[in-house]
Amino acid sequence: MRLEYFQMVDRIITLDVRAGRIATACQVPEQSPVFEGHFPGYPILPGVLMIETMAQTGGWLLLATLRCSRMPFLMQVEKAKMRSFVAPGQALQVEATLLHEGSGYAVVKASIAAEGKKVTDAEIRYGVVPFPNETLRSAMLATACRIGLPEAFRPAALQAGVLRRGDPPADQPRGDQPQADQPQDDQRRADPGRTGGADRGGPHAGEPRADEPRAREPQVGELRVGEPQVGAPRSGEPRADEPAGGRQSGGRARDGHTAGEHNRDA
Repeated sequence: MRLEYFQMVDRIITLDVRAGRIATACQVPEQSPVFEGHFPGYPILPGVLMIETMAQTGGWLLLATLRCSRMPFLMQVEKAKMRSFVAPGQALQVEATLLHEGSGYAVVKASIAAEGKKVTDAEIRYGVVPFPNETLRSAMLATACRIGLPEAFRPAALQAGVLRRGDPPADQPRGDQPQADQPQDDQRRADPGRTGGADRGGPHAGEPRADEPRAREPQVGELRVGEPQVGAPRSGEPRADEPAGGRQSGGRARDGHTAGEHNRDA
């Protein structure tokens, strides 16, 4: 026991969650600043610390029952009786039995014995609430290891006191984050904002991306694919050096006679 730090329980001796029972061992120190004032020349363990010792023992029974998922806080003490004094250096055996647990509160009946003789007992009521922060939960889990709370009642996911239920490990990316060694193409696929769509700021369908090369515009004097050369007649147009009458396939003039036939007629 470290009275000035309110560390009252040294170790768990027996624990039966199904039966709702626990027993702990607590060694009263020979020296403590508490005994300097309680009382000078006649040091005895204060009654409030005896109640605290029973409350902590019952609290560990509740923590085991709840798998360290919630924290019991002392709310009320009833029927407390101090039957004898406790002197420095005495070994105490503390027992607690669960009477009720549910609806946000719990009740235990606890007692302390020294040298086989009961010295105090009481009924203790707790408020059972979620841990207010990770600092307290980490401290309670560390104390649970120190006093010997079985691992079955200390969930591995909570023992580190860092992760909340449902959180991934620190080295595992979340579902919407690509891994650091993921190829860039995979990263683009993992980022919906880069696959297009006006609602995510991406380009519309058919529009080139900002980082994609655009088709080079033809320079002056260059031709587009499929366009005729400058000065070449388009399909169906006569050439500049062709007679006005033009020629048709087969060497016939527009009136249907060949060139030789015109000469004979002349």
